Amino acid sequence: MKVRESILALLMLFVVISTGAITAKASNELIINGGFENGNAFGWTVVGNVMAARFGHTGIFSLRLGSRGDTGQVSQSFNVPAGLAPTLSFWYLGVPGDLDTEQLIVTLLDQNGGIITQWNGEIDYRWHQVTYSIDPKYAGSTLTVRMFGRPDVAHEIIDLYCPPAPLPCRHRVITYAVYAYIDDVSVSYS
Repeated sequence: MKVRESILALLMLFVVISTGAITAKASNELIINGGFENGNAFGWTVVGNVMAARFGHTGIFSLRLGSRGDTGQVSQSFNVPAGLAPTLSFWYLGVPGDLDTEQLIVTLLDQNGGIITQWNGEIDYRWHQVTYSIDPKYAGSTLTVRMFGRPDVAHEIIDLYCPPAPLPCRHRVITYAVYAYIDDVSVSYS
């Protein structure tokens, strides 16, 4: 009797699914490879130096913008479906340096290259999320998200030897580049 009830329950489930009585909500993502989990910038237009880094906000990878002494930029255009107002969302991390340069500039551009909005990233060793509701007036348009990174440098003094006073300590300064990282870039609608 239990086998018969199980078979009947499976048949009913099959009928419900095949008739569409149960539907799954599909993801409506407009950005390709926004999580960089394939380990590269596939789907993005790259200018300068960018690289996937094993330093992700979620998953394994994020994208590092720039290399020592060189900037890096990625951009991706997407079509906003008519009648919809999607949301742009991304996470970024900036590591502070000593030159106090603007390490990260994210810009949302309209189809003519005009700036819709722009963010300068807060640089403080933490991941930050930015979300922006795209105005419904851009429905039916092609927009572009552009992310520009400029590396900074940090200096660290390491004491090697400090003899007794009054002789000065001998030390060396280590200089290293610090970067901005982006991850989980998304433009989606419900």
